Amino acid sequence: MDSLKLASVNIEGDRHLDRVAAFLGREKPDVLCIQELFGVDVPFFEKLAGPGVFTPVMEIVEPNRFFEKTGAWGIGMFARRPLLAPQTHIYKGNPGNLPRFDPEDPNSGNRAVVVAQAYAGCRPVTIATTHFTWSPGGKATALQHSTLDSLLAVLSGYKPLILCGDMNAPRGGKIFARVAREYRDCVPSGIHSSIDPVLHRIKGLDLMVDCLFASDAYQVLGTRLVSGVSDHMAIAATIAHL
Repeated sequence: MDSLKLASVNIEGDRHLDRVAAFLGREKPDVLCIQELFGVDVPFFEKLAGPGVFTPVMEIVEPNRFFEKTGAWGIGMFARRPLLAPQTHIYKGNPGNLPRFDPEDPNSGNRAVVVAQAYAGCRPVTIATTHFTWSPGGKATALQHSTLDSLLAVLSGYKPLILCGDMNAPRGGKIFARVAREYRDCVPSGIHSSIDPVLHRIKGLDLMVDCLFASDAYQVLGTRLVSGVSDHMAIAATIAHL
């Protein structure tokens, strides 16, 4: 069976690089999707996971209560075999402008999705990753709904599709449900949270906000959430054609 190993993780900037490196050493994914990635750390991940695509969504210009490091910050996709036709879509914000991060507004940056094809054996699989609009307490907001309209419009141009990343919207809520109407939710229903209970700065959160969705043309096998990697658990799975 032609398949590939996929991993996706919100790495919380540079706070957990040693843990993430250890995870990648164990898992050896064929494709790695990352959220909350600093541009200066791209070479670090290319050495571990292969050449990739980095899309900045904002610029952190000075240390603040969220980030000690400064520079471009965004999402990335890396693969052991070269990615085919990688594309970036800014679905919220201005593609021609890299906003400065405002510590008082978690949504001050752009929102982007990276889409590329990766080989599962000799057959390509289309993979997309994003870091979606934040809301307080995981409650659906008007901004999330309008932003999701834009994201789904972009993704409608790619069929079939694997979608992974940090949705900032928990399973059981209206935003997650809208995505689940379009794609199959491939995280087992018995898993109730993707927030690391030890590494996240807020203890006791029970939110399944990190996602792995698939079109019916793809088989997703052995989905696992792995703790001890970052403040969010990493998602690992095997993707194959039906």
